[in-house]
Amino acid sequence: MIYLLILGSLLLLFFATRTVKRDYANPGFIYLAVWLIASVSTALYSSKWGEEISLVTVIIILLGNAIFLMGVLSSSTLFPARQTPIKLARVRVNNICIILVLLFLAFSVKTVYSELVYLATQSGQPISGIFKTIELARHMTTNYDFAISRLSLNLLRINFAVGIVFFYFFCESIFSGERGIFYKGKLLLISLISLGISLLSTGRTEMLGLISGYAVLYILFYSKYYAWANSHYSRKLFRTLLTIGFLFIVLFIVVGTFVLNRVDSQSELGFLDNLIKYMGSPIQAFDYFLKNPSLYANNQVFGENTLIAIYGTLKSLGLSNYDLTPFMPVINFNGDKTNVYTIYYYFIKDFGYLSILIMQILYGFFFGSFYYSIKRRGFSPLKVIIYSLFAYPLVISFFQETLLSLLTTHINRIIYAIVIYFGVQFLSRVRFKIRERKI
Repeated sequence: MIYLLILGSLLLLFFATRTVKRDYANPGFIYLAVWLIASVSTALYSSKWGEEISLVTVIIILLGNAIFLMGVLSSSTLFPARQTPIKLARVRVNNICIILVLLFLAFSVKTVYSELVYLATQSGQPISGIFKTIELARHMTTNYDFAISRLSLNLLRINFAVGIVFFYFFCESIFSGERGIFYKGKLLLISLISLGISLLSTGRTEMLGLISGYAVLYILFYSKYYAWANSHYSRKLFRTLLTIGFLFIVLFIVVGTFVLNRVDSQSELGFLDNLIKYMGSPIQAFDYFLKNPSLYANNQVFGENTLIAIYGTLKSLGLSNYDLTPFMPVINFNGDKTNVYTIYYYFIKDFGYLSILIMQILYGFFFGSFYYSIKRRGFSPLKVIIYSLFAYPLVISFFQETLLSLLTTHINRIIYAIVIYFGVQFLSRVRFKIRERKI
């Protein structure tokens, strides 16, 4: 059945490619391409798991993915095709901004890392460097009643917003041909530092979210300047996507091996073992859930998995007393443990099978409307930045639902990104006024 899923995913991707006329920046194409890779990963690892996925699993995934594509395509009717000018920010990020951001990033590293050291010491194991500290801190937050403080969480969210905003300015300077190489280098340096700091979240979610955001920003700029106007450039964009995918794989393996120590020395697949398990286990786990629904406890409250961010906010306000956890039940496939079940687990567990049709067309419509608004109505800075902040929920659907379950995180990041963008804009104007007075 896994090969039927691969074939169906391939046909869906081919249909999407033809329908959107090789617009590889289209969220429908990106969404289906990731699911195809996840399906292939499941096939590569299914023999070790010793579990064959069922026809029901195949039908649900293909149907849900097709509905998502329908939502994307239907949103295009809201935005008739027309050429729109690129509204560049026209903001020169001055050295004052760079210094202030570097000071903030240094403060964030010091604050968050100090807390990770404290968490790591609670394990009782010796600490031998930053990577071991991150590994032990994650162990404590995942398996015991420990958590990163609200201050550290918000510092990481601000860091995420800093990375996206500065990578936007970097892409703008690259594609517009404005500014010098030293200026571009400073912007890229900030973006890379933010990427490194994301590892202090003790997992790969922050890092993958930033990489997804950076990739979407680059793809949007390339498409606006070249591919949308001339399909000939789409081939180059496709090769760029393959390159980004390869770099993602390399970075994923490096982080899993040297930072989080997640490599099984006994595995036949070596370094690729963790990557393939990461990409393929959610489909296998989702299939297990469908076959054994009685093994999973009933929800405490309506939509507790998908709407966990909302319930968390209500609890912080004293309006709810439900103690919900973002961690799903752990299952074991011949020694391999996993607790991720794809986006479809959330919908079925919380709202039932029919909810897939409703939720996926709404999700597709959301991403499609955002995308076509940028493509056909205005390539404006804030719109592009905010869309890039939602890149992670788009590419991680094979793994888990993160659009609604991380809603408060998205809202915070959007607010921080807007403040940072206008803060940089304000400082650039202040610098201009000071110079004018001297003259």
